[in-house]
Formats: sequence, structure tokens, C-alpha cells
Amino acid sequence: MITFANMKDKLFYTISEVSEELKVSQPTLRFWEREFKQIKPHRTLNGQRRYTKEDVEVLRKIKALTHERGLTLSGAKKILRGACNDLPEQKDIAIDTLQELKTFLSDLKSQMDILLSEDDLSQTQDTDKQD
Repeated sequence: MITFANMKDKLFYTISEVSEELKVSQPTLRFWEREFKQIKPHRTLNGQRRYTKEDVEVLRKIKALTHERGLTLSGAKKILRGACNDLPEQKDIAIDTLQELKTFLSDLKSQMDILLSEDDLSQTQDTDKQD
């Protein structure tokens, strides 16, 4: 159940209230709304968002999954869809995350190799000049 430390219990909450409560920027909330189908705030006649307690609970889970547990949006989506109720699904998320990390490290290694080869070339040229 949601416990809003600084908010009164009411049917709908503004984006400002939710942003302040979750300590997440308003653009981040709007981004999550586009990315996660579970968040469907009501709109006033002039288009302002009004979040229900259920919306806020989903947003709180997204924040916990992405900011605290460090999951990607893809991983958070799988969990929120209920696709990770068993160990094999969690294993798939872990494998996806490790693959992303492996790709990142491979790219980093390639960049380091380029820098080191440039440094070696520079040192070789400096040695040739001294001879």
C-alpha cells in the first residue's frame, strides 16, 4: 500500500506531487508513462495528468527496479508484466544484462587498444627521431 509521507490521501495526484514524493523529475515521469503501458494517468480537460494511487505504485516500482536494483528499462518492463515470476525468466534478464555489459566492455577494450596502439606508434616515432 502506498504511504505518501507529504501528501494527503486523495483520489488523484498531480505530476508535481508525484515527482516530489518519488524524488523523480517530471520529464522522467512522462518518459516512464510513454515506456510503460501500466501507467495511464487521467487527463483533465486542459490535458493535465492526474495519477491514481495505482499509477503511483507502478511508478514507485519502476524507480526501485531501475534506480535501486539497476535494471534496464527492458528488465523492468519484463518484471512489471509479470514475466519474471519464476527463476528461468529472471535468468533471462540476468543474461540480457550481462550481454549488455559484455558489449560495453568489448567496446571499451577496443577503444583502449586503439589508444595503446597510437601511444606505441608515438613512442616508436620518438625513438626513431632520437637515433
